[in-house]
Amino acid sequence: AAIPSSFTIESFDKFDNVVTDGSKHTFATTFTRRLSSSVPEDERITYKFSGTALFDSDAKKHRIDYTPTWQGEYDVSVLLELNSTLQAEKANMTKYDFKAFVKHATCNGQNAATKFRCPSGTCVADYTQCTGPSVPAACDHTDLQVPCFSSGGRCNASCWSCPAGMVRCALRGYITWCVKSFSECPSPSSQLCSADQSVCALNALCRATTADCPSFRTCPPGYALCGDQQSCELLSNSSLCADHSVRASCSLKLPFRCSDGTCVRFAEDCGTPVTCAKASQVVCSDGSCQDNNAQCPSQYQCYSPQATRCPDGSCRASIDGCPSQVVCPPPWVKCEAGHCARTVADCGVRRTCLWNETRCPGTGTCRPNLLLCPTSARTCADPDRPVLCADKVTCARTVLEC
Repeated sequence: AAIPSSFTIESFDKFDNVVTDGSKHTFATTFTRRLSSSVPEDERITYKFSGTALFDSDAKKHRIDYTPTWQGEYDVSVLLELNSTLQAEKANMTKYDFKAFVKHATCNGQNAATKFRCPSGTCVADYTQCTGPSVPAACDHTDLQVPCFSSGGRCNASCWSCPAGMVRCALRGYITWCVKSFSECPSPSSQLCSADQSVCALNALCRATTADCPSFRTCPPGYALCGDQQSCELLSNSSLCADHSVRASCSLKLPFRCSDGTCVRFAEDCGTPVTCAKASQVVCSDGSCQDNNAQCPSQYQCYSPQATRCPDGSCRASIDGCPSQVVCPPPWVKCEAGHCARTVADCGVRRTCLWNETRCPGTGTCRPNLLLCPTSARTCADPDRPVLCADKVTCARTVLEC
Protein backbone atom coordinates (compact mmCIF):
# COMPACT_ATOMS: atom_id res chain seq x y z
CA ALA A 1 0.00 0.00 0.00
CA ALA A 2 1.01 3.63 -0.60
CA ILE A 3 3.44 2.58 -3.34
CA PRO A 4 2.65 3.46 -6.99
CA SER A 5 2.01 0.34 -9.09
CA SER A 6 0.80 -0.47 -12.57
CA PHE A 7 -0.28 -3.20 -14.95
CA THR A 8 -0.59 -3.28 -18.74
CA ILE A 9 -3.46 -4.19 -21.06
CA GLU A 10 -3.00 -5.38 -24.63
CA SER A 11 -6.01 -4.87 -26.92
CA PHE A 12 -7.16 -7.04 -29.85
CA ASP A 13 -9.78 -6.43 -32.51
CA LYS A 14 -12.48 -8.95 -33.45
CA PHE A 15 -10.02 -10.64 -35.81
CA ASP A 16 -7.49 -11.12 -32.97
CA ASN A 17 -5.13 -8.49 -34.37
CA VAL A 18 -3.22 -6.36 -31.86
CA VAL A 19 -4.65 -2.83 -31.70
CA THR A 20 -1.73 -0.47 -32.24
CA ASP A 21 -3.69 2.80 -32.27
CA GLY A 22 -4.41 3.83 -28.67
CA SER A 23 -6.40 6.94 -29.68
CA LYS A 24 -9.61 5.00 -30.37
CA HIS A 25 -10.17 3.61 -26.89
CA THR A 26 -9.13 3.72 -23.28
CA PHE A 27 -9.88 1.82 -20.08
CA ALA A 28 -11.77 2.84 -16.94
CA THR A 29 -10.40 0.89 -13.98
CA THR A 30 -12.00 0.70 -10.55
CA PHE A 31 -10.59 -0.91 -7.41
CA THR A 32 -13.08 -1.78 -4.66
CA ARG A 33 -12.50 -3.19 -1.20
CA ARG A 34 -14.69 -3.79 1.84
CA LEU A 35 -12.82 -2.31 4.81
CA SER A 36 -14.40 -4.51 7.48
CA SER A 37 -15.53 -8.13 7.49
CA SER A 38 -16.85 -8.15 11.07
CA VAL A 39 -20.20 -6.54 10.17
CA PRO A 40 -22.97 -7.57 7.74
CA GLU A 41 -22.03 -7.03 4.12
CA ASP A 42 -24.67 -4.35 3.54
CA GLU A 43 -23.23 -2.33 6.46
CA ARG A 44 -19.59 -2.52 5.43
CA ILE A 45 -17.67 0.58 4.43
CA THR A 46 -16.44 0.43 0.85
CA TYR A 47 -13.08 1.88 -0.18
CA LYS A 48 -12.95 2.60 -3.90
CA PHE A 49 -10.43 4.32 -6.15
CA SER A 50 -9.66 4.53 -9.85
CA GLY A 51 -6.57 3.87 -11.92
CA THR A 52 -5.21 6.16 -14.63
CA ALA A 53 -4.90 4.76 -18.16
CA LEU A 54 -1.99 5.84 -20.38
CA PHE A 55 -1.14 4.46 -23.82
CA ASP A 56 2.46 3.38 -24.41
CA SER A 57 2.99 3.96 -28.12
CA ASP A 58 6.22 1.94 -28.14
CA ALA A 59 4.82 -1.16 -26.41
CA LYS A 60 1.39 -0.71 -28.07
CA LYS A 61 -0.29 -1.27 -24.71
CA HIS A 62 -2.28 0.71 -22.20
CA ARG A 63 -0.69 1.09 -18.77
CA ILE A 64 -2.95 1.42 -15.75
CA ASP A 65 -1.29 3.40 -12.96
CA TYR A 66 -2.71 3.21 -9.43
CA THR A 67 -1.69 3.86 -5.83
CA PRO A 68 -3.75 2.02 -3.19
CA THR A 69 -4.10 3.55 0.26
CA TRP A 70 -5.17 0.40 2.11
CA GLN A 71 -3.80 -3.13 2.02
CA GLY A 72 -6.04 -6.15 1.38
CA GLU A 73 -7.94 -7.90 -1.40
CA TYR A 74 -9.62 -5.76 -4.08
CA ASP A 75 -12.23 -6.42 -6.73
CA VAL A 76 -10.84 -4.85 -9.89
CA SER A 77 -13.09 -3.91 -12.78
CA VAL A 78 -11.62 -2.88 -16.15
CA LEU A 79 -14.07 -1.36 -18.64
CA LEU A 80 -13.17 -0.70 -22.26
CA GLU A 81 -14.29 2.77 -23.34
CA LEU A 82 -14.42 3.92 -26.98
CA ASN A 83 -13.82 7.54 -27.95
CA SER A 84 -16.63 9.92 -28.98
CA THR A 85 -16.38 9.08 -32.72
CA LEU A 86 -17.20 5.45 -32.03
CA GLN A 87 -20.28 5.87 -29.86
CA ALA A 88 -22.31 3.55 -32.06
CA GLU A 89 -20.03 0.66 -31.17
CA LYS A 90 -20.43 1.06 -27.43
CA ALA A 91 -22.76 -1.89 -27.31
CA ASN A 92 -19.69 -4.02 -27.92
CA MET A 93 -17.77 -2.59 -24.94
CA THR A 94 -15.90 -5.19 -22.96
CA LYS A 95 -15.65 -5.48 -19.17
CA TYR A 96 -13.11 -7.62 -17.36
CA ASP A 97 -13.15 -8.35 -13.61
CA PHE A 98 -10.44 -9.90 -11.45
CA LYS A 99 -9.06 -9.80 -7.91
CA ALA A 100 -5.83 -8.19 -6.72
CA PHE A 101 -4.10 -8.35 -3.35
CA VAL A 102 -2.25 -5.30 -1.99
CA LYS A 103 0.40 -5.92 0.65
CA HIS A 104 0.80 -3.89 3.84
CA ALA A 105 3.24 -0.97 3.50
CA THR A 106 5.46 -2.21 6.35
CA CYS A 107 7.37 -5.47 6.47
CA ASN A 108 6.01 -6.22 9.93
CA GLY A 109 2.47 -5.74 8.63
CA GLN A 110 3.18 -8.40 5.99
CA ASN A 111 5.00 -10.81 8.30
CA ALA A 112 5.23 -10.47 12.08
CA ALA A 113 8.65 -12.14 12.00
CA THR A 114 10.21 -9.26 10.02
CA LYS A 115 10.81 -5.62 10.97
CA PHE A 116 13.15 -4.12 8.41
CA ARG A 117 13.20 -3.60 4.64
CA CYS A 118 16.52 -3.99 2.85
CA PRO A 119 17.53 -1.47 0.17
CA SER A 120 16.58 -4.20 -2.35
CA GLY A 121 13.03 -4.29 -0.94
CA THR A 122 13.37 -7.65 0.82
CA CYS A 123 11.88 -7.92 4.31
CA VAL A 124 14.16 -9.29 7.06
CA ALA A 125 14.25 -9.64 10.83
CA ASP A 126 17.62 -7.87 11.00
CA TYR A 127 19.54 -5.64 8.58
CA THR A 128 22.46 -8.09 8.67
CA GLN A 129 20.27 -10.55 6.74
CA CYS A 130 20.11 -8.23 3.72
CA THR A 131 21.72 -9.66 0.59
CA GLY A 132 23.13 -7.97 -2.49
CA PRO A 133 25.38 -4.92 -1.97
CA SER A 134 27.13 -4.99 1.39
CA VAL A 135 25.05 -3.53 4.20
CA PRO A 136 27.42 -2.36 6.95
CA ALA A 137 26.93 -3.14 10.60
CA ALA A 138 25.71 -0.59 13.12
CA CYS A 139 27.85 2.53 13.43
CA ASP A 140 29.72 3.52 16.58
CA HIS A 141 27.96 6.82 17.12
CA THR A 142 30.09 7.66 20.16
CA ASP A 143 32.82 8.47 17.64
CA LEU A 144 30.44 10.52 15.46
CA GLN A 145 30.38 7.80 12.83
CA VAL A 146 27.71 7.83 10.16
CA PRO A 147 27.11 5.83 6.91
CA CYS A 148 28.96 7.75 4.18
CA PHE A 149 28.65 7.86 0.42
CA SER A 150 32.40 8.43 0.17
CA SER A 151 33.21 5.19 2.04
CA GLY A 152 30.73 2.91 0.30
CA GLY A 153 28.25 3.06 3.16
CA ARG A 154 30.76 2.09 5.82
CA CYS A 155 30.67 4.02 9.06
CA ASN A 156 33.06 6.93 9.05
CA ALA A 157 33.62 9.97 11.24
CA SER A 158 35.15 12.09 8.49
CA CYS A 159 32.63 11.93 5.66
CA TRP A 160 31.14 15.36 6.19
CA SER A 161 31.79 16.37 2.59
CA CYS A 162 29.64 18.88 0.76
CA PRO A 163 27.97 18.47 -2.64
CA ALA A 164 29.73 19.94 -5.66
CA GLY A 165 29.61 23.72 -5.69
CA MET A 166 29.22 24.04 -1.91
CA VAL A 167 31.59 24.58 1.01
CA ARG A 168 31.44 23.75 4.70
CA CYS A 169 31.41 26.32 7.47
CA ALA A 170 33.51 25.76 10.58
CA LEU A 171 32.25 27.79 13.51
CA ARG A 172 34.72 27.97 16.42
CA GLY A 173 36.01 24.54 15.41
CA TYR A 174 32.59 22.88 15.62
CA ILE A 175 30.88 20.96 12.82
CA THR A 176 28.23 22.92 10.98
CA TRP A 177 26.88 22.39 7.44
CA CYS A 178 27.16 23.13 3.75
CA VAL A 179 26.62 26.54 2.14
CA LYS A 180 27.13 28.01 -1.32
CA SER A 181 29.97 30.27 -0.24
CA PHE A 182 31.85 31.17 2.95
CA SER A 183 30.04 34.50 2.96
CA GLU A 184 26.90 32.57 4.00
CA CYS A 185 28.56 31.22 7.17
CA PRO A 186 27.26 32.76 10.41
CA SER A 187 29.20 35.34 12.34
CA PRO A 188 30.73 33.84 15.52
CA SER A 189 29.10 36.61 17.55
CA SER A 190 25.66 35.20 16.70
CA GLN A 191 26.42 31.96 18.51
CA LEU A 192 28.05 33.06 21.77
CA CYS A 193 26.47 31.25 24.72
CA SER A 194 25.90 32.85 28.12
CA ALA A 195 27.99 31.83 31.12
CA ASP A 196 25.28 29.55 32.53
CA GLN A 197 24.76 27.69 29.23
CA SER A 198 26.54 24.76 27.60
CA VAL A 199 27.92 24.81 24.05
CA CYS A 200 26.86 21.72 22.10
CA ALA A 201 29.88 20.01 20.57
CA LEU A 202 28.14 18.86 17.39
CA ASN A 203 26.75 22.16 16.14
CA ALA A 204 27.76 24.93 18.59
CA LEU A 205 24.19 25.54 19.73
CA CYS A 206 23.52 26.87 23.24
CA ARG A 207 21.60 24.72 25.69
CA ALA A 208 20.86 24.75 29.43
CA THR A 209 22.91 21.56 29.89
CA THR A 210 24.74 19.13 27.62
CA ALA A 211 21.83 16.68 28.10
CA ASP A 212 19.70 19.11 26.09
CA CYS A 213 22.07 19.18 23.11
CA PRO A 214 20.68 17.90 19.79
CA SER A 215 21.23 14.21 19.11
CA PHE A 216 23.39 12.77 16.37
CA ARG A 217 21.68 12.22 12.99
CA THR A 218 22.16 8.91 11.16
CA CYS A 219 20.74 6.62 8.44
CA PRO A 220 19.56 3.00 8.22
CA PRO A 221 22.14 0.50 6.88
CA GLY A 222 22.25 0.67 3.09
CA TYR A 223 21.60 4.43 3.14
CA ALA A 224 23.95 7.38 3.58
CA LEU A 225 23.63 10.90 4.91
CA CYS A 226 23.09 13.66 2.34
CA GLY A 227 24.80 17.04 2.36
CA ASP A 228 22.04 18.62 4.44
CA GLN A 229 23.09 16.30 7.31
CA GLN A 230 19.44 15.38 7.85
CA SER A 231 18.01 13.37 4.98
CA CYS A 232 19.23 9.94 3.85
CA GLU A 233 19.21 8.32 0.44
CA LEU A 234 20.10 4.96 -1.07
CA LEU A 235 23.82 4.28 -0.95
CA SER A 236 23.62 3.09 -4.55
CA ASN A 237 22.32 6.44 -5.81
CA SER A 238 23.67 9.62 -4.22
CA SER A 239 21.99 11.66 -6.98
CA LEU A 240 18.71 11.20 -5.09
CA CYS A 241 19.94 13.68 -2.46
CA ALA A 242 18.28 17.08 -2.84
CA ASP A 243 20.61 19.63 -4.39
CA HIS A 244 20.43 22.80 -2.28
CA SER A 245 23.02 24.50 -4.48
CA VAL A 246 20.30 25.25 -7.05
CA ARG A 247 18.81 27.82 -4.68
CA ALA A 248 19.67 31.46 -5.08
CA SER A 249 22.44 32.92 -2.97
CA CYS A 250 21.41 34.39 0.37
CA SER A 251 20.86 38.17 0.45
CA LEU A 252 22.38 40.80 2.73
CA LYS A 253 19.07 40.91 4.62
CA LEU A 254 19.07 37.13 5.11
CA PRO A 255 22.80 36.33 4.99
CA PHE A 256 22.98 32.95 6.74
CA ARG A 257 22.03 29.65 5.04
CA CYS A 258 20.69 26.79 7.15
CA SER A 259 21.37 23.13 6.43
CA ASP A 260 18.00 22.80 4.64
CA GLY A 261 18.92 25.65 2.27
CA THR A 262 16.74 28.31 3.93
CA CYS A 263 18.24 31.80 4.24
CA VAL A 264 17.77 33.46 7.64
CA ARG A 265 19.00 36.45 9.65
CA PHE A 266 20.77 34.58 12.45
CA ALA A 267 22.00 31.04 13.09
CA GLU A 268 19.35 30.70 15.81
CA ASP A 269 16.64 31.11 13.15
CA CYS A 270 17.43 27.73 11.58
CA GLY A 271 15.21 24.72 12.23
CA THR A 272 15.91 23.25 15.66
CA PRO A 273 17.42 19.72 15.61
CA VAL A 274 15.80 16.94 17.66
CA THR A 275 17.09 16.06 21.14
CA CYS A 276 16.42 12.44 22.15
CA ALA A 277 15.34 11.57 25.69
CA LYS A 278 18.45 9.40 26.10
CA ALA A 279 21.83 10.98 25.44
CA SER A 280 23.09 7.72 23.88
CA GLN A 281 20.35 7.63 21.23
CA VAL A 282 20.54 8.82 17.62
CA VAL A 283 17.94 10.38 15.31
CA CYS A 284 16.97 8.24 12.31
CA SER A 285 15.82 9.48 8.91
CA ASP A 286 12.15 9.22 9.99
CA GLY A 287 12.81 11.49 12.98
CA SER A 288 12.55 8.72 15.58
CA CYS A 289 15.14 8.17 18.30
CA GLN A 290 16.81 4.74 18.36
CA ASP A 291 19.77 3.12 20.13
CA ASN A 292 21.76 2.89 16.86
CA ASN A 293 21.24 3.00 13.11
CA ALA A 294 20.67 -0.79 12.95
CA GLN A 295 17.38 -0.09 14.77
CA CYS A 296 16.28 2.69 12.41
CA PRO A 297 12.90 1.96 10.78
CA SER A 298 12.85 1.36 7.05
CA GLN A 299 12.96 4.39 4.78
CA TYR A 300 10.44 4.70 1.96
CA GLN A 301 11.22 5.91 -1.53
CA CYS A 302 9.90 9.18 -2.92
CA TYR A 303 7.97 8.76 -6.17
CA SER A 304 7.16 11.13 -9.03
CA PRO A 305 5.66 13.71 -9.10
CA GLN A 306 6.86 14.18 -5.50
CA ALA A 307 10.33 12.73 -6.02
CA THR A 308 12.33 15.17 -3.84
CA ARG A 309 13.04 14.15 -0.26
CA CYS A 310 12.89 16.99 2.22
CA PRO A 311 15.03 17.26 5.37
CA ASP A 312 12.07 16.12 7.51
CA GLY A 313 11.77 12.94 5.42
CA SER A 314 8.63 13.96 3.53
CA CYS A 315 8.39 13.90 -0.27
CA ARG A 316 7.66 16.99 -2.37
CA ALA A 317 7.82 18.05 -6.01
CA SER A 318 10.81 20.33 -5.34
CA ILE A 319 12.99 21.70 -2.55
CA ASP A 320 11.01 24.92 -2.50
CA GLY A 321 7.88 22.98 -1.58
CA CYS A 322 9.44 21.34 1.49
CA PRO A 323 7.79 22.04 4.86
CA SER A 324 9.51 24.61 7.04
CA GLN A 325 11.24 23.26 10.11
CA VAL A 326 10.11 24.36 13.55
CA VAL A 327 12.40 26.85 15.28
CA CYS A 328 12.32 26.64 19.08
CA PRO A 329 13.20 29.73 21.17
CA PRO A 330 16.82 29.33 22.31
CA PRO A 331 17.92 27.56 24.41
CA TRP A 332 14.77 25.37 24.28
CA VAL A 333 14.92 21.89 22.76
CA LYS A 334 12.92 20.21 20.03
CA CYS A 335 11.47 16.94 21.31
CA GLU A 336 11.22 13.70 19.35
CA ALA A 337 7.47 14.30 18.87
CA GLY A 338 8.26 17.62 17.14
CA HIS A 339 7.19 20.13 19.81
CA CYS A 340 9.41 22.51 21.77
CA ALA A 341 10.17 22.25 25.49
CA ARG A 342 12.33 24.14 27.95
CA THR A 343 14.52 21.04 28.55
CA VAL A 344 14.50 17.46 27.28
CA ALA A 345 13.14 16.40 30.67
CA ASP A 346 10.02 18.45 29.88
CA CYS A 347 9.31 16.67 26.58
CA GLY A 348 6.78 14.32 28.18
CA VAL A 349 5.96 10.70 27.45
CA ARG A 350 7.54 9.38 24.28
CA ARG A 351 5.15 8.02 21.62
CA THR A 352 6.78 5.08 19.85
CA CYS A 353 5.31 3.74 16.61
CA LEU A 354 4.71 0.01 16.35
CA TRP A 355 6.73 -1.93 13.80
CA ASN A 356 3.62 -2.29 11.62
CA GLU A 357 3.18 1.50 11.59
CA THR A 358 4.95 4.31 9.77
CA ARG A 359 6.14 7.45 11.54
CA CYS A 360 4.76 10.50 9.77
CA PRO A 361 7.34 13.14 8.75
CA GLY A 362 7.24 16.35 10.73
CA THR A 363 4.40 15.36 13.07
CA GLY A 364 5.70 12.18 14.69
CA THR A 365 2.23 10.61 14.51
CA CYS A 366 1.90 6.92 13.61
CA ARG A 367 -0.08 5.62 10.64
CA PRO A 368 -0.27 2.36 8.63
CA ASN A 369 1.44 4.11 5.70
CA LEU A 370 2.56 7.55 4.51
CA LEU A 371 -0.58 8.24 2.46
CA LEU A 372 -2.58 8.28 5.70
CA CYS A 373 -0.30 10.84 7.37
CA PRO A 374 -1.50 14.40 8.11
CA THR A 375 -0.77 16.88 5.34
CA SER A 376 -0.93 20.04 7.44
CA ALA A 377 2.82 20.74 7.46
CA ARG A 378 3.39 24.49 7.18
CA THR A 379 5.66 26.07 4.59
CA CYS A 380 6.78 29.65 5.21
CA ALA A 381 6.60 30.84 1.62
CA ASP A 382 7.38 34.51 2.31
CA PRO A 383 11.20 34.75 2.07
CA ASP A 384 11.15 37.71 4.43
CA ARG A 385 9.46 35.58 7.12
CA PRO A 386 11.28 32.23 6.91
CA VAL A 387 11.03 31.19 10.58
CA LEU A 388 8.31 28.70 11.56
CA CYS A 389 7.55 29.35 15.22
CA ALA A 390 6.94 26.74 17.90
CA ASP A 391 3.16 26.92 17.36
CA LYS A 392 3.79 25.41 13.87
CA VAL A 393 1.52 28.09 12.37
CA THR A 394 3.19 31.50 12.64
CA CYS A 395 5.94 32.53 10.24
CA ALA A 396 8.23 35.26 11.57
CA ARG A 397 11.28 37.25 10.47
CA THR A 398 13.33 35.84 13.34
CA VAL A 399 12.73 33.48 16.26
CA LEU A 400 12.87 36.47 18.60
CA GLU A 401 9.57 37.65 17.09
CA CYS A 402 7.76 34.35 17.71
